[in-house]
Amino acid sequence: MKKLFVALMALTVLGSQAFAAPAGLEGKVAREVKSGRDVITTKRAEVLNNLERFRDVTKNRTEFNASYTIQDMVYLMDSYLELVKLSRDVAFSLNGEINKNFEAGWGKTVTVKGLIGAGVHSIAPSPTRDDFETFSDLLDNDPTFVHVNKTMEAAPRFLSEENKPGLRNEAAKTFVEYFSANPSGEVQEAAYKPLADLLTSAIGLNQMIARTHNVDDRENFAIQWFFSNDIPGKYAALKAVNPELAAATNKLMNSFIDTVSNGNFYGGADHPDMKALREFKKDIGARY
Repeated sequence: MKKLFVALMALTVLGSQAFAAPAGLEGKVAREVKSGRDVITTKRAEVLNNLERFRDVTKNRTEFNASYTIQDMVYLMDSYLELVKLSRDVAFSLNGEINKNFEAGWGKTVTVKGLIGAGVHSIAPSPTRDDFETFSDLLDNDPTFVHVNKTMEAAPRFLSEENKPGLRNEAAKTFVEYFSANPSGEVQEAAYKPLADLLTSAIGLNQMIARTHNVDDRENFAIQWFFSNDIPGKYAALKAVNPELAAATNKLMNSFIDTVSNGNFYGGADHPDMKALREFKKDIGARY
């Protein structure tokens, strides 16, 4: 029995030695993980630098030349495809920025993807042409709409269409604006209700404006609606929870602000409501 006990003890010691991590391995793994992240971060920055370089060159070209355009884009394409191999998620998170419109030197508004389509025919069938076509296809993987769909699914009770026609559609537009500007952003649950409250009042105001044909009535009713529904307060409530999400509603807010501003208000310029209106216009970037 004693011999059996000794044998079992020996096996236990040998087993622990056999399966224990070699000294320093955990630290090595941690360093390799950090190194991998650093490589991805560096490559991401390289893509953005090459994007800026390509845009600058294109802005300085006075006419479109398919061959030159493709040559100018090679560094951007190569660095992007390299980033895709390291992390598809990180690469796709840049698609919103890469797909933005910009002005070319020959007076046209262009996109990277559009220029690939216009210029790729100048390349003979080859691996390089295949790479450009792959690059173009990968640019369609815009994470914005994935985020929008998930966000819409997460807030059904706040974005219900019951008694609020158009709310879900307007919310979806807001989320597209938000995630286009903030690809890695997140909409907290606490933001859903203030967003729904603000959008509901804004939609109601625009509907009232649309069905009021007399200009004076339209402007006067608009300013009354604006204050009675406390749109400035609702905007401020959303801004307090998520400033970027509030900013994503600015296009909708600007759709009615001129009509509101033209309405008659009898409280004077120093009235708290007028101060609130001025502050609101400043927040949404409205022209004065």
